[in-house]
Amino acid sequence: MASSTYRRWAVAGTAALASMTAIPSAGVASSPDPGSTHAEAPSASTVKTVTNTHDTGKGSLRAALFKVNNPSLNFDTVHFAIKGTGPHLIRPATPLPAVTAPVTIDGYSQPGTSRATASQAATLDIVINCSNGVAGAGLRIDADDSLITGLVINGAALDGIVVTGDGNTLSGNYVGTDATGELRRGNGDVGISMTGDHNQIGGDVGDRNIVSNNGGFGIQVTGVNNALYGNYIGIDDDGAVDRGNAAGGLRVLNGVVTLVGTVGEPNVISGNGGPGVHIEADSYNDVSDNLIGTDAAASYAIPNDAEGVLAETDDMYLQENIVAGNEDEGIEVQGDRAIILSNLVGVSGTPPLTTIPNGGTGIEIVGDDAKIGEVDFGNAVAANGRNGIGLIGDGDSVISNFIGTDSAGTPGLGNLNDGVLLLGTHSTIGGDAADEGNVISGNNENGLEILSPTERQGDDLVAHNLIGTDPAGDGSLANNDAGVSIQGSRVQVSENRIAFNGRHGVLVDAGSDNPITHNSIDLNGLLGIDLSPVGRTANDSGDGDTGPNDLLNYPAVTSASSVGTTTTVGWEIVSGLPNTDMILEFFASDACNQPTGSPNYGEGAGPIGTRDVVTDALGNADGVKTFPVPTTPGDVVTATATLVPVESSPTSEFSHCRTVTQGRGVELEVRTMSAATVRSLTLPV
Repeated sequence: MASSTYRRWAVAGTAALASMTAIPSAGVASSPDPGSTHAEAPSASTVKTVTNTHDTGKGSLRAALFKVNNPSLNFDTVHFAIKGTGPHLIRPATPLPAVTAPVTIDGYSQPGTSRATASQAATLDIVINCSNGVAGAGLRIDADDSLITGLVINGAALDGIVVTGDGNTLSGNYVGTDATGELRRGNGDVGISMTGDHNQIGGDVGDRNIVSNNGGFGIQVTGVNNALYGNYIGIDDDGAVDRGNAAGGLRVLNGVVTLVGTVGEPNVISGNGGPGVHIEADSYNDVSDNLIGTDAAASYAIPNDAEGVLAETDDMYLQENIVAGNEDEGIEVQGDRAIILSNLVGVSGTPPLTTIPNGGTGIEIVGDDAKIGEVDFGNAVAANGRNGIGLIGDGDSVISNFIGTDSAGTPGLGNLNDGVLLLGTHSTIGGDAADEGNVISGNNENGLEILSPTERQGDDLVAHNLIGTDPAGDGSLANNDAGVSIQGSRVQVSENRIAFNGRHGVLVDAGSDNPITHNSIDLNGLLGIDLSPVGRTANDSGDGDTGPNDLLNYPAVTSASSVGTTTTVGWEIVSGLPNTDMILEFFASDACNQPTGSPNYGEGAGPIGTRDVVTDALGNADGVKTFPVPTTPGDVVTATATLVPVESSPTSEFSHCRTVTQGRGVELEVRTMSAATVRSLTLPV
């Protein structure tokens, strides 16, 4: 058989998915600077100590906050030293005064408390319980450069904590739970509401906030350069049990450059009543290194009741997240220029990945110019309840991803419908370079379905992908229906390996001017290229019929022989389009692989070469072409025709199969005009 001319892709993404390595990106904000106010240990003269749980009076929290707010005094720190065994409940009868001057309120100063470690949950004893019918928020910070840490805040009629200033840090708090972090003690609306800039919520494991059980979103952020690290939003302190916030996990309103998670400090955003992350913003936001829809070990689903991530914004950046187990889409972006890299969507772990399906499509883009994956930073999008990837827009690209499987070629990870569903135009699946190709395999319906609008040209490119194979391009990992299904025009399918699929290799169900060239297509259940209606379409005299790809007539292979490292093919076109330029492409396969109902019509495992042809006035042409590609007697040769210009013209179905025979040399005697010198030439026939 001819040696394969397709590349055996080493599709990128494996290392990034396994190690969750950060990718530097332009425009990503650094962690907010908490400011110099708390850079030094407070002196005794600056500390106000809370000594009891009374609502008012000396030693109360309320009195301490009044002291902090008094500009004539020097207090900037609130500590706790309440006698007795905690937890200590402070139950305000009226709203606590808003903090209007920079302050540290340190619940961990209470004896017996401790921050969380990697193996031990935090111990918190200072509980601000607002369940006495108090209107408003549990705690309000209208100052800059403040630190609120080690508090339990629950039972407020509205928000648990409200922050309106800049440069503030909230760390190690429980908002909406009891002091154990286990029981539901929700605030009436948002857990943490933050409207300033350069604020930070969370940090390393000891700074983790638990924000759960609240009546609105867990956290709502408005502002620029805010960052959220290492928080549990919608789950308990063990990261194991659903304690969802009613409206959703995190909501970003008009925020710009909001960092959500970082390497080693992921937020776990799960169990919430709406989206895990809902971004309604003007421009760039970063959601990176989070677990969205799973437990803290990413081993099982704790679903958010809608999308894992719903981003209604332009310039969205999502990197290194595990988004799995959510009720609807894993990631849905309604906006332009999204960049989505190195995420696990619908799966978890390291290859072989395990399934934690999202109920809807894994990644859905309703917008233009999105980039899903790039070389070395592809996503794994598998096991989802609808399509793996859905694209509704123009100029989107899908590069170097695993869609329906993983880098190990693990079976059983297929998306329930198509691997990729493309509804837009001017999009690219794969790319011009071999390492930009995707592995699109194992899906329950088509590997790739393209529904570009027929009233305008699709101008889509499908190139250098493995569709229906394992990541090496050799073994079967079939999509159950077609490898590629096209209902649209000007879709270029080039240099792909399309094999083992349950039905067609490429089905052109509607539309025209779809070139299908330089591919390796074989071992599919039905025709390698099928122009609808399903099944071989017979050639017609003059090629005047119409339909998908204009039902272009295929050529005939009249002979095929092998001599040494060359293969010679005879071909003809009879009563085709008159006076027409076209390119004939020839393929070799081990066997004809003829489907039922189409005897002797095969596919094309290895491209061996092309021939430029111009038909005469009757639509006829014939010839013989020798290619510097070896084949083995018993192999078969097939051919397709594509009109010129090849990049935007239709391709025919494959021709019938012609078995390769062993060629022989013919000795020609050539006499020169000036002498009787004889030269012997050996030519293949």
